[in-house]
Formats: sequence, structure tokens, C-alpha cells
Amino acid sequence: MTALPGTDPGPIGRVYDGMAVMDAAHESVGTVDQVKMGDPGAATEQGQTNQKPSLFARDLYAAADQIGHVDSGTVHLSVVKHELVTAR
Repeated sequence: MTALPGTDPGPIGRVYDGMAVMDAAHESVGTVDQVKMGDPGAATEQGQTNQKPSLFARDLYAAADQIGHVDSGTVHLSVVKHELVTAR
């Protein structure tokens, strides 16, 4: 993923599929399956809301602002696993 000239997407700009993911308690969350970034020039945030948790969900979703830092092929989250949103 490449940022537009003059913009900095933050840590999410360094995330790619297959990276390991650790939560704030240093527990493994899994691996990155898909990276999705919105349009930084969008006038609204409509459509950017997280899905609500589901009882039988398997996939977890981290918002860009939940990424603490990225290094050595690992995404380090600023939240613990139970704070992440699950798929429906």
C-alpha cells in the first residue's frame, strides 16, 4: 500500500498480509489477513464504522488507531484482544 504524496497514513501504512499481530498484553492475536484503508480525503466517515461483535465470530478487526507500532514483521496493537471487534 502506498500513501499519497504529502500524506502519512501512520503505522497502518507499514502493515501487510501475513504479518504477526500482538496485543497490548504481548499475547498473540493471529496474523493479518487483509489491510483496508479508507480515503484520507473523504469528506465524511460514513461507512467507516466497525461491525458489532458476534457470538460465533472468528475474525478480529483492528482499527488504524488501535495499531501502536509495526516492527520486524509484527503489528503491535495498543489494545488487548478482547477490545477488538469481531466479524459477524
